[in-house]
Amino acid sequence: MDEQQMSQLKALPFPAFVYFDMGDGFELTKLETDMFAPGGASYVLTYDNSMGGIIKIFGCAGGVGDIPAGVRQVEFSSMLYGRGTVEIYEAGSEEGFSFRSRWISDWRPGSYYSFAGENLEERFINKIVDGLMELE
Repeated sequence: MDEQQMSQLKALPFPAFVYFDMGDGFELTKLETDMFAPGGASYVLTYDNSMGGIIKIFGCAGGVGDIPAGVRQVEFSSMLYGRGTVEIYEAGSEEGFSFRSRWISDWRPGSYYSFAGENLEERFINKIVDGLMELE
């Protein structure tokens, strides 16, 4: 992440969570921020690896809806972030993801976060959670 990208995230009115490589070759390829979104400021970080895997990290100040239900749910737990639920989708689903977490609001009050994986196996759920860090 370069200095301009860091500045964009630090300008948000809430803390941003970013993914730090856990030895799996993911690199930040896209950063989208919207300071004037109808529901409040938001960001999306997209990370790609050489095998076609994609991780997306979403953060916003409000205006969230429900994450569409998957074919099943998986729970995750983290010492830093507590518990959460991830929806698992069938290959080729409308969602376009292999999995996506429900919105997590207890990490930082007044902020909402979610993450998703595309072309990734479920085992990446815990790797993503373990690789998330609050940008300071």
